[in-house]
Amino acid sequence: MSRVSAYQRGSVLHALIVSITLFASGCELVKKASDATIASYKNTEATTIGSSVGFKQIDQSIIQPKCISCHSSVGPAAGVDYSTYAKTISTGGVVAGSPDRSTFYTTCSAGSMPIGSSALTRDQLNLLSSWIKSGAPQGGSLTVTSVLPATGSISGGTTLILTGDGFDSGMTISVGGVDCTPVTITSGNQASCISGAHAAGLTDVIVKTTDLKIAALANGFKYVALSAAAPTVTSISPSFGSASGGTNVTVTGTGFIAGFKIQIGGVDCSSPNLNSATEATCVTSARGAGVFDVLVTNADTQAGKLALGFSYTLAATYSAINQAILIPKCLGCHSTQNPIAGVDYSTYVKAMSTGSIIAGNPAGSTAYTTSVAGTMPPSGGALNSVELKAFSDWITAGAKSDSAPTVSSIVPIQGPITGNTTVTITGSLFAAGATVAIGGTACTNPVFVSSTQLTCLTSARAAGAADVVVTNADAQSATLASGFKYLNPAPTLTSIT
Repeated sequence: MSRVSAYQRGSVLHALIVSITLFASGCELVKKASDATIASYKNTEATTIGSSVGFKQIDQSIIQPKCISCHSSVGPAAGVDYSTYAKTISTGGVVAGSPDRSTFYTTCSAGSMPIGSSALTRDQLNLLSSWIKSGAPQGGSLTVTSVLPATGSISGGTTLILTGDGFDSGMTISVGGVDCTPVTITSGNQASCISGAHAAGLTDVIVKTTDLKIAALANGFKYVALSAAAPTVTSISPSFGSASGGTNVTVTGTGFIAGFKIQIGGVDCSSPNLNSATEATCVTSARGAGVFDVLVTNADTQAGKLALGFSYTLAATYSAINQAILIPKCLGCHSTQNPIAGVDYSTYVKAMSTGSIIAGNPAGSTAYTTSVAGTMPPSGGALNSVELKAFSDWITAGAKSDSAPTVSSIVPIQGPITGNTTVTITGSLFAAGATVAIGGTACTNPVFVSSTQLTCLTSARAAGAADVVVTNADAQSATLASGFKYLNPAPTLTSIT
C-alpha cells in the first residue's frame, strides 16, 4: 500500500513538473512569438517608410508642381537643379537620413520655399521628411534597356551611354566581365562609362547597384577589331540648314566603312547611307541654332571630324525665337508663375509688354543688349552667334508676332461727330502699345486692357460709317469694316414765334 502511494506520489510529482515545464515553455514561446510579431511590425513599418517612398513620388508630388520652374537644368536658380534624381541629390540640399540637415526640407518646412508657389502641405512635408529619413532612395526596379554605341574597339576606350531605370551613385558596370570605368550617373535612367579592352565578339552588359541589385543586357555590346585607318571628313554640302532639321547633306572624306554614323553637334544624322569609302549622305535632325562639328564614327569607334562644319540657322520669326531662345533659356526665371523683375516671356503679348523688347530697335532692347553682353540669360546658357543674329534681325524687322490681331466688335457702335465717346474694342492678339483709328482718325487715350480688349476715346469726325482699325507695335493690323457710325447731332428747338 505504501509503495503504491509512493509511486502515485512520484507520478503526480512528475506530472506536475512536466506541467510546470510545459507551461514555462509555452509562456516563452508566446513571448517569443509576441516579440517576433512586434519586431515584424516594426520592421514592416520601417520598410514602408523606407521603400514605399521613392524619388518618383517626390518628383510628382512636390518637385514638378512646386520647384521645377526655378530649379531645372535650363534655369537652376542658386545652382539648385531638381530635374533628375542625381542632380537633386548633388545640388538640391538633401542629406540622406537627416531632414533637419537638408535645406530642401528645412526651407520648405519654414515656408521660405517654394517662391512663387503655395507652401507645401503637411502631407507633402511628411512625404519629403519620410523620403529623406529613409536615405532619399531612388526607388524602382533595376533595368538596362540599351547601350550606345552598340559596338566598340577591342582596345577599349569607347564611351558607353546606358539607358534603363533604377541607376544609383556607386553602382558598377561591367562589359563582358571587364569593368567599365569611371561610371558617371547622368540620371536615374542614364549612366555612362568607358569600356576596357576585350576580345572581339558580343558581350553582356551588367549593372550592379550598391544595394546589390543586378540587371543585364544580353549581347548588349560588340567588341570589334580596328580598321586600318581612322576616317577623315573634308566637307559637307550644304554647310547650313534649318534648326528644325530635315536637310539632306552629303559628307565627303576618306575611310568610311559599313556601320558608320554621322553626328552634327553631337546629334545623330538620320538615314545614313554609305555611297563609298569617301562619300556618305544623311538627313539632319533638329537641333538648337549654332555652328557645330561634323563627326563620322566607324563601327570600330575610330572617328574623323570637320570642325565647325555645319550651321543650324534660325528664322527671324517670333515662333523660332520663342522655341530656340525664350522657352529654353529665359522662361525658367521669367514666366507667369515666376516673373522675376516683372519680366514674363510666357506669351508674345507679355514678352512685348514686359520683356524690354523695342520693335525696330535692337540697341534699345535690353532683352537683346544683355544677351550680347552675356549677362542674360543668367543660367540658361549664353546665346551663340546664330541665335543673336536671329534675335537682332527679328527685332529690327519689327519684332512681329506670327499672327496679326483681329477685331470682332466695338461698343457702343455709334457716337456723335463731336467725338469724346468712350469705346471698348474686343478681338485677339492685341499688344501693348496698340493704336486705334476710326475712319482714319486716331482714337485718343488708347488703353491696353488685355490681349483681347482695348479702350479709347473717339475723335471728332464727319458723320457716317467708319472702319475701326487696330494696329500693334509690330505694324500688323486688323480692321472691322464700318464698325462705328458717327451721328450728326439731333436738331434742337431754340425758339418758336
